[in-house]
Amino acid sequence: MLLFEKASVLQTNSRMGRTIGFEQAYTDQGISIDKSLWCHILLEILRSEQALDYVIDFLQDYSGISAAFSLTEETVRLTSAAISRLNDHSNIDLLSFDIPHLSDAAYVQQDEREMAQTAVKLLREQMEVFILLRAVIPVQLINFYLATGFHHNAI
Repeated sequence: MLLFEKASVLQTNSRMGRTIGFEQAYTDQGISIDKSLWCHILLEILRSEQALDYVIDFLQDYSGISAAFSLTEETVRLTSAAISRLNDHSNIDLLSFDIPHLSDAAYVQQDEREMAQTAVKLLREQMEVFILLRAVIPVQLINFYLATGFHHNAI
C-alpha cells in the first residue's frame, strides 16, 4: 500500500519525486507494481473528519496488505491510527519518507544538508549554462525495530 494525498500543483513537487523514485526502485529490480494498492486521498478528505474512515475502508478492502509506505508524516500518522482502530498492529508494517515520530514506523532519512548544498551547486551551474542537471543523494532507512531491539514483522 502506498498512501499519498492528491494536492495542488504547488504542493506536489516533492511528493511527485518521491512517487517516481518509489516506482523506479521497483522497476529497477524488475518488480511489478500493483497500483490498485495505492491509496489516493484528496486533500479535502485528508484534512477532514472523513480521513480516518477513508483509510480504514481502504485497509478493509485490501486486507492482505502487509506494509504501508506513506509519502508524508501526516499520512503515516493517519495510517497508524487506522491500523490501531482495526486492531491490526502485528500485520502491517509502517514506513514513511518523513520522520513519523511514531514508535512503530520506519522512515527514510534524507540528508537535507547535502540536498541543499547540491541544489545550490546545480543552480549555479545551470545559471552559467542552461542544461538540465540532476543529482541523486543517498538516503538511509531508519528502522525503529532494529534501533531499539524491539521485534516486529520484518521490513
